[in-house]
Amino acid sequence: MKANEFIKGHGLDYAKGIIIACESGFLPKNQNYDDLKRIIESHELIKSFGGLDLARKEAHKNCFEFNAPLLKAILDVESCQ
Repeated sequence: MKANEFIKGHGLDYAKGIIIACESGFLPKNQNYDDLKRIIESHELIKSFGGLDLARKEAHKNCFEFNAPLLKAILDVESCQ
């Protein structure tokens, strides 16, 4: 199962618990660990901007500069909806 599908099915809080368990050594880190962790970090970044709509406005504020990490985070969050 892909990381975004896992979050769709089980929710963000459950996914955070899985990451904590892996980092604590209670669960082994599997192939989806890195993707799951990245998507959780993307959700946190979007939350720091006040949500998806405000993050989109920020990402497209200047048409001459692209905020690549923010655009990637937006795509990650949208893939979980």
